[in-house]
Amino acid sequence: MEISRNRKLISVALLIKDLEAVKAICHALKDFGIVPHLYEDLEVFAEGVEERAPHLAIVDVLMLSNGQKHLNEIPCIADKSLPFLLYYTDKSEPLLKATHGLPFLSVLKKDDKLAEVLKFVFRFVNDTVDRKNEVYQLKKELKKKNEEIQNLEIARKNALRAEEFQFAARDLCLKFEEKRNREDFLTAFENVMDSCQEVDEFSVMELNYNKEKIISPLGHSRKYRTVPAVHLGKSAENGIDLLAQNLSIQVVGDVLAGGYLVNLLLKNSHGLIDKLIFVKTKNEMFFNLFDWNLFEAYLNGFYQSFGKTTNNAMEKTQARNQIFELMSQIDKGSFGSGDVNHGLKNVALIGLNFQEINKMILKNGAERFFWKKFKDDFILKFEMHAKIKFTTVEFGLMGLVFVIDQNHSEIFFDLMKNYITKFPFYNYFGNSDIALFKELKPIMKMIPSSSHGVLSFFMGEKVKDLQANMKKEELDIDRVWSSVRAYEI
Repeated sequence: MEISRNRKLISVALLIKDLEAVKAICHALKDFGIVPHLYEDLEVFAEGVEERAPHLAIVDVLMLSNGQKHLNEIPCIADKSLPFLLYYTDKSEPLLKATHGLPFLSVLKKDDKLAEVLKFVFRFVNDTVDRKNEVYQLKKELKKKNEEIQNLEIARKNALRAEEFQFAARDLCLKFEEKRNREDFLTAFENVMDSCQEVDEFSVMELNYNKEKIISPLGHSRKYRTVPAVHLGKSAENGIDLLAQNLSIQVVGDVLAGGYLVNLLLKNSHGLIDKLIFVKTKNEMFFNLFDWNLFEAYLNGFYQSFGKTTNNAMEKTQARNQIFELMSQIDKGSFGSGDVNHGLKNVALIGLNFQEINKMILKNGAERFFWKKFKDDFILKFEMHAKIKFTTVEFGLMGLVFVIDQNHSEIFFDLMKNYITKFPFYNYFGNSDIALFKELKPIMKMIPSSSHGVLSFFMGEKVKDLQANMKKEELDIDRVWSSVRAYEI
């Protein structure tokens, strides 16, 4: 018949126990080329239509319930997505009164001309199926359009992010420029990396002073990670070679795991690699689109500028007077010299006592300490950034005295306090591992402007012992004179 011609065949499910009725319905469906699915149990019917819903169901009014489950409890019946006909006979017709509220399409009586009735029903079902297909296609197209819109939106956002990342290297370089001549390289690098949201962790490795190890300096950033030292076995006079770089990458990879790791090489003013930068990010787009080559090139120039600044500072370094000259000037101010222009006026003295470093050196007598390099680096690097005029006086190996204008003493004190907190004292030991996590920070104090105050600060207990001995000697002399006087009498 023309009802199903050029259409997809309608699927039909039968829930009828009466074999004669089943045969009659199947015979009528055969004219439409339809072979129905047969069910004799409500539970099995419910599972079958939920698993694979037919276009139409024909249900015997005698099988609306099995005592435990009712037809209206089947989801596709309750939500009216499955149209169905109620089949009845003269005997079961009274049961139709109990079907009030069931969303059935129509009724089908045993004695009706089944083919004619089904023909009318199938036309309705076909129209319904067509409408459902149209709605389905429209929803499918709408979903496709929405996905395209979402993809375009994602692509737009990615393009914007990509553009941001392409300019991110330039922005980071500008942040470094703000730090130039204000902070040492490591502090500047830490501060800039902290401000970059895409950077999760980072580390720095550098040659130690004798160039036999690649060490990780102590950092103060929440993102900075200190990694184990790499022992080279020989002095790297030509900088960090490829083998040493690979060893360092292996060590750092264990610490900075779980992301994308970038290794940047920094060269000193002689063109030799002496510092390695490691940056970890979990952002794949940032890793791929950030201009690492530009960033590395800029960092090299920024890093080398510190070496040039140090050289200039060595040429223009503040005068460093001998301790005897300082003590003489202090005493002239305290005791007078007959010359009103003599003595120190309106100045403050700030002392640094290196007793912890000296204790570490004495404790590890077999280990080398690079004395001159330590003293030069400590003073010169501070002179580069202090921006305050001062004079440095060396008190032998015990420490340093800084002579500052009294008006700037508090600012100088805070600057020096921050400086000694970050200075890598451990780096000047031949075996930096023994001192890496030791408290080597020098004792810092405002010293009274007197020779006694300077001696007390550096010699401490020795001065007290000397004073005690002097008092004891005075008592002994008094006893001797008392004895002599008694004898004369």
